[in-house]
Amino acid sequence: MGAGSIIMPGVSIGDNAVIGAGSVVTKNVPDNSVAIGNPAVVVGSISQLINKHKINMQNCQVYEKMSEQTAEIIKEELKTGSAYIRTHFGQDLISVDDIDENNKSI
Repeated sequence: MGAGSIIMPGVSIGDNAVIGAGSVVTKNVPDNSVAIGNPAVVVGSISQLINKHKINMQNCQVYEKMSEQTAEIIKEELKTGSAYIRTHFGQDLISVDDIDENNKSI
C-alpha cells in the first residue's frame, strides 16, 4: 500500500494489489490490480505495470553507482521521464523476468 493512503471502512484490497501513495480507497480493489487517486480508481493490472517497467528499463540507462556526475545526469533524465538506479551493489538481483504475476519467484 502506498504511503499516506487512506482505506475507508468496509473496503477490501485484493491480493497482490498496488495502491498508489496518498490514494483514498473508497471501493473494493480486485486482486492483481493497480489503483491510484482520490478517490482511488483501478488504472491497470500488475502485469501491465511490470510490462511498462520492463519497457522503460530497456529504453533508460541503469546506473550502478551514484557519482556526482551520475546524480546530475539522473536529475536531467527525471525532467523528461524516469531513471532506473540499481541500489544493491554486489548482490545477485532477481529480474522482473524471474517474478511471476503473483510476485513469487519462479
